[in-house]
Amino acid sequence: MMYVTNNNVYRGINTYMKPSQMIVEQEGTYQHVITTHVGRKPNPSTECWTEVGVARSVPDNVKQRFTYDNDEGGWQFHGETDSSTYRNYIIYVTDTYESSGYLYHIWIDGEWVRSGHLAFRENDVNYANEIWSDESVPAWTDDSGIAVYQDGFLYQGNGAVWWNAEVPTQWFSSPVPCPIRESHSIVGNAWKYFTWI
Repeated sequence: MMYVTNNNVYRGINTYMKPSQMIVEQEGTYQHVITTHVGRKPNPSTECWTEVGVARSVPDNVKQRFTYDNDEGGWQFHGETDSSTYRNYIIYVTDTYESSGYLYHIWIDGEWVRSGHLAFRENDVNYANEIWSDESVPAWTDDSGIAVYQDGFLYQGNGAVWWNAEVPTQWFSSPVPCPIRESHSIVGNAWKYFTWI
């Protein structure tokens, strides 16, 4: 499941996320990721993005803060986290263009942890609650814990805007019917998203 901006004008996001339990088990949900992405498709057959969030999987079964870049270096892990604490996650795409693309930086709760490149300076941004199950056992683990994304604002060339009702947003879910549920409310000027399984 993901909410995604649909106008390719954002240079990044600054948000607070709380992952909840993210229950995983061998005969059900074997990997669970609460994340935000920045990037877009340079053409219909490829994508270029980076992301930051919390991952949990079988067999290690600990919640770890992570970054991912689908083009430069894959997964990196940045320590364990808990279920109930809001952490600050930032992805910012700079004006600096190098041979590999526009330089970006990722921040997790007080520390710059990763840099890399994206093909575009302006991108889509999304919030995602992603779960995987073994194809031979297509079952999902019931998880009534609620992941929360709040106080998100989106970087633009001329400043930042709250991710609120004025930001065009699409909802994507798979499979159909999707085991992930969602709701949202307004907190101050911004959306507060809730997701659970």
